[in-house]
Amino acid sequence: MSERKAVATLCQINFDLEMPMMADSIDNGVEERYITLPMRLYLIGRIVCTGERGPFGFNPDSWEAAIKAEVGA
Repeated sequence: MSERKAVATLCQINFDLEMPMMADSIDNGVEERYITLPMRLYLIGRIVCTGERGPFGFNPDSWEAAIKAEVGA
């Protein structure tokens, strides 16, 4: 777990990410609960936007609108 946290910290620093980050446990429990292939994005907190499965179900405009509405932009 300490190695996973160290890698996450390096990524956060090297990519200048200001958002909170988490490291999944060695059993990948969070990944197993939320995974949909090939891609799905989550804004952690409460669900404000859910797209359809797969890359063709992802709508970047609705994703952006949901984020802006959630943060009050």
